[in-house]
Amino acid sequence: MSLSDSPQSALNRLEDEFPARAVTTDDRRRHFCLAAALLHAQNRVDDVITAANGLSALQHHELIWTALYHHLKRCGYTLDGRYRPGWRPAAAGTAHKRLLHLVREKASAMLFGPARDGTPLRPEEFRTMRATSRSTGARVYLKIIASSPTDPHGQERDILELLNSEPHRSHPDNPCVPVHEFLSFPEVPDADKPSSHSLSIAVMPVLQPLRHRRFSIIKALYLDVIEQSVRGLAYLHSMGIAHMDLCHSNLAMSDGNAPFRVYFLDFGLARQFLDLRRPVRVVWPGGRIQPPEVRQNRLKPYDPFKADLYVLAREFLELNFVYNPELSAVARVMSSQKPEERSTAAEALEIMHYTLASRSWWYFARLGPLGRRLRHPVQYLHALWCLSVNCCDIRITLFNTPSCCVPALILHNVIVGANADILGSGSLGCVDHNAFLLVDLFIVSKLLSTPA
Repeated sequence: MSLSDSPQSALNRLEDEFPARAVTTDDRRRHFCLAAALLHAQNRVDDVITAANGLSALQHHELIWTALYHHLKRCGYTLDGRYRPGWRPAAAGTAHKRLLHLVREKASAMLFGPARDGTPLRPEEFRTMRATSRSTGARVYLKIIASSPTDPHGQERDILELLNSEPHRSHPDNPCVPVHEFLSFPEVPDADKPSSHSLSIAVMPVLQPLRHRRFSIIKALYLDVIEQSVRGLAYLHSMGIAHMDLCHSNLAMSDGNAPFRVYFLDFGLARQFLDLRRPVRVVWPGGRIQPPEVRQNRLKPYDPFKADLYVLAREFLELNFVYNPELSAVARVMSSQKPEERSTAAEALEIMHYTLASRSWWYFARLGPLGRRLRHPVQYLHALWCLSVNCCDIRITLFNTPSCCVPALILHNVIVGANADILGSGSLGCVDHNAFLLVDLFIVSKLLSTPA
């Protein structure tokens, strides 16, 4: 990307003050140049440089979001405080103070989530940012996406628009993250046009990471997550779309209590192949996990659909496939070292349904690996209370047996949802069981006082 003389001097100053702390990719370099041009046009270069030093100071990869602050505000979205004009980090102080600040920041993030004003954006997440909708007050995710045939991420917007249009958006198997709208990228003065005109900003809901402790208390719930993931992949493949980066960080769940909806994120490397009558082969474009055929030779063309299946199976191994010996056949056809021995996603889904079709609802209601750690049997009394209060709101379909998960869902929502809401904690590992006992006694008294 080229800049005229005056923005180039601004770029040089910013590079001196904001050294890159991670490997600089072409995308990060382009975003940094665009940020320099925008900040120069806004006469904010000096203001931003003063935020380069101190505790949790602005970093190299964050400047693009600082430069977009006013544009996004005009579009109806407010970024966190650290990106607004005039923001200053806390003074660095002594090494002792820096250590205390780091410990306090980490502890606060663990208990209450990352701070909105002080926590820097991780370098690998430089394309994404959390914001607040000015009209609704809801938190949203913003992502800078490209739509250029020469860009490795050039199909992302087309695929997102396709999967968020009808009839695909309302299809129950569609795993694509919902997109509320696409915002235009601001005009960048003194910059070459292709660099900015091919960019836009997608607005998406905030989802929760796919942490297995959120759904592995009851067997039905993590089997449902696995089944949804395979079913979603089969849906994408039926449309000729290969995701090509289905790592753990690109799998997410709907917020709130179970049943959870699984979504696929980050279609940056995804590609759609319109002609599926012939074998599809591509050269490795990147991604977090390499299938065996790519590790042997990165330059050799490979089947992206079979690679998707392998990567997803690898994530399942981390999500408790080991606790499901009855699904070993599904694991084998998905994670074979030889791509020609792997099944399609649709075939893996059929095998999974066939394997679990004869199971009773009690099989799905058993405790999962995390649930086996519970030491407090009185928690099961919560199920009676939830059954009398919330049974009408429970709707779930798992393996074509709509009622098989109801007891499991009730128990899970009570253990994870009710107790976490009352105690203010989402982690079962740090919950005080004496506090659980107080909650249980309260519910028992409610049950005894409720007329039959």
